[in-house]
Amino acid sequence: MFDEIEHSLLNYDNEAEEGQKHVIYKKLLLQLTYLFVELINKGFTKQYLYNLFQVIFIYKNEPEWTFEGRYQDWKNLRDRVKENYTIIFKIIGNEFQIAQLKKIDSAYNPIEKKERKDFNKIVSDRVKNFLKENKLGKLVAIEVSAHDHLKALEMARERISRDLDLYHLGLNNHVFAIDIQAAIIGENHPDKSSTAPVNYQIDGYVNRNLIAFDRLLVKIEKIKANNIDEDSYDKFFSAIRYLRTGSESPELETKLLNYWIGLEYIFTSNNSEGKTIDRIRKFYPICHALVYAKRNLYDFHKSVERHNLENAIPNFSDNLEYLVLHKSYNDIINQTNNELLKFRAQYFQKWVENPSNISIMLKKHTDNVKWNLTRLYRIRNEIVHNAAIKNGIYVNISHMKYYLIFILNSILDFMANDPSDADNNGKVTIEDYFIAQDIMLGSLKGNTVKNFLNVKFPRQILH
Repeated sequence: MFDEIEHSLLNYDNEAEEGQKHVIYKKLLLQLTYLFVELINKGFTKQYLYNLFQVIFIYKNEPEWTFEGRYQDWKNLRDRVKENYTIIFKIIGNEFQIAQLKKIDSAYNPIEKKERKDFNKIVSDRVKNFLKENKLGKLVAIEVSAHDHLKALEMARERISRDLDLYHLGLNNHVFAIDIQAAIIGENHPDKSSTAPVNYQIDGYVNRNLIAFDRLLVKIEKIKANNIDEDSYDKFFSAIRYLRTGSESPELETKLLNYWIGLEYIFTSNNSEGKTIDRIRKFYPICHALVYAKRNLYDFHKSVERHNLENAIPNFSDNLEYLVLHKSYNDIINQTNNELLKFRAQYFQKWVENPSNISIMLKKHTDNVKWNLTRLYRIRNEIVHNAAIKNGIYVNISHMKYYLIFILNSILDFMANDPSDADNNGKVTIEDYFIAQDIMLGSLKGNTVKNFLNVKFPRQILH
């Protein structure tokens, strides 16, 4: 894949017409996507690749580090061999005994005073603090080989989780759990060792602060004052419960199942003969597609802002209205040297030129969401029906949590701010929400960017 990317770069003609450049950029982005997939299959983690790519090509502002040098550093991933890592976990629980865990696998080693002293000679200050703060705790180390430190943590976590399951089966009166932080020490550069959450990438970002909490309470009070069907009200809070239990669970399979159950609660209907999965596949893509165009434009707007172009664009504003003007995209293209930003500007400009491009994009998006939901449903079935232990489902879990949070936040907004009895049965239900979303999306078919910007945009819970 690197060879394909190099071929595209070497054949790039800066004097070519903009339309031809757009085709080349599109091809390069596709090749980069395939490259990421290949590197993940080789054994790198998505999170590590994302962070490394940004460090190499975005954040490191060193003039002497040319593009050729940066690209070569990125290309070196192809030939990187696995490195040995030591992962140190803290086990919470008075009954836990490391000697019993070593009976399952003798590779586990306790970290006591002598080991802490040895590690303190070579590790970073961050890991030194971890060892100091947990010196009275039960620390267990395990060695693994991996292509990056996050993959090492993932492998070690899966290994110790499996062995702790066996430990608990034999000594089920012992109550214990893995603490939320672990230390990661690489053999090649122990001085760059770090700590990371044990579930470092599973749940993604969720808005957490007192302002969000207060907004939630205001919305709940509004719901209580509206004519909301009791069954829909119960469904909503049952789904919230499974969101909480999924977030609290340390086990990957349990997380995914809890989030899926929460989603099923929302989409189950006593008045429908269809299967719940069919209702999820039908209505969820519609609900998400309704806000997807505006979400993309909002993200593009924030990118323009990050490149400090707000003063160079007439009528630049958070209301996004400047993005309905064909000229705004030309201004962005002319004011930036960032090729990706230019490419995105050309892409969204085509929405303004021909609204049918929005419909094409939304059709592709809804198909992708349906496919992903089907894939998640298959994983759910493997866990439920085959009692499968599914390793490497971190990304799947983050998708599930996002899907559940998005639909909960959308329904919350609907019931609090825009309750509508769409089916005229005398009460506001979740079914009314689905009908309303379907009608709204249908009414936008073939409409301009301006109409899509009028759609209310529910952010992640509970902003």
